Amino acid sequence: MNKLYAILIISFLTFLKVNAQKQITMWDGEIYRNMSITLKDGSMIQGYGKVVLIDFEDIISFKRTKEEGELLYGFEDIVYLKTKIGKAESVFKYRTLIASPGDEEWSKLTEIILDGKLMLYQGYYDSTSTDAKRLYYISKKDDATIISVKLGDTNQRSIQGKICGYVKDCPDLYKKIKSKYFKRYGIKDMVNYYNNNCFHKNK
Repeated sequence: MNKLYAILIISFLTFLKVNAQKQITMWDGEIYRNMSITLKDGSMIQGYGKVVLIDFEDIISFKRTKEEGELLYGFEDIVYLKTKIGKAESVFKYRTLIASPGDEEWSKLTEIILDGKLMLYQGYYDSTSTDAKRLYYISKKDDATIISVKLGDTNQRSIQGKICGYVKDCPDLYKKIKSKYFKRYGIKDMVNYYNNNCFHKNK
């Protein structure tokens, strides 16, 4: 029994060591993850990073090694970042967020989830996030800015109103959203419906 107990302890410590090598360490409740960043000068740096919020802007806190001090990178520095979340590699780029036309602009790191006439993005997240915790953004294909639909809770009038503003040229979908045809967090289904079933003449 003692031998088995010792084996279990060693196995557990090995797991922790390997896991720590992947995630490195934690500050402020955020995990530093393996990450590569492509900079606007054409260079690429590899190391460990996390995303922090400074004055509503997404900023990357980055370390080339565990011992190195942190460096901060923002939208003026970065083309995109790559990081592995779970088993999938994700690519995040900066996009300009506005609350409404004419409002202040912020830079947010987002990943394309659905690509079409109506675009759906999600904000930077970690592997513990569920669909009901992730932040979503939408825009039309060629828009220079994105707007936040927060968690995509379409039962909220304000969120429903924002989505309807983008799909009002598709009466069938507009009616479905208003009648709560889709699930509460069914924003992906709404965007897919628009892209696959709503046809418009090119302007």
